[in-house]
Amino acid sequence: MAALTAIMKTTAARLSALFLVLFALCATVLVFYMSSLSVRMLTTQTQETVAAEAQVLGRAYQRGGLPLLVRFVETRSRQPGANLYLVADPNGRILSGNVESLDPGVLETDGWTEQAFEYRRFGVRGTANGDDPVGTSRLAHRAVALVLRLPNQMILLVGRDLGEPEIVRDIINRALIVAFGMMGVGALLIWFLSAAAP
Repeated sequence: MAALTAIMKTTAARLSALFLVLFALCATVLVFYMSSLSVRMLTTQTQETVAAEAQVLGRAYQRGGLPLLVRFVETRSRQPGANLYLVADPNGRILSGNVESLDPGVLETDGWTEQAFEYRRFGVRGTANGDDPVGTSRLAHRAVALVLRLPNQMILLVGRDLGEPEIVRDIINRALIVAFGMMGVGALLIWFLSAAAP
């Protein structure tokens, strides 16, 4: 303890400590900035994709009414990808699409869902608590969506699964934390070596 106190009295040690504190602050700000930037970019990209799909389906409804819209939804529902499609009656009963069930109240919203919601895709078996007795993929998918009420009061939902964006966000966050940790260790070594130097 006495040796540390003696080292901290030197100008080099004080400057090194100041450098370490400033470095830690800058690195922390950088981690949070990059994380929030990646989340915003992924959110914007998701909303643009969903809005473009909703426009295509809206044009189909204008051209051919509900029958053509349902055909478009059925065709798109069979394509691989993270998009969600659903047509429901005015009471919220699902008539067509690749969504078997979703959180209560989602279809009562007009416009963008305020929060991500859980849903079940067709063909995914399991239980709501995450058990998967048959070894298939997990039940608890999360998504955001645009909910539109058509002139005949039918409901159209176009959404996107958040699995891919959340994985990318987690990877970015982990990479930034590891980089921050490595830079912190390097800064501590620089501080110790410069403070110990005569």
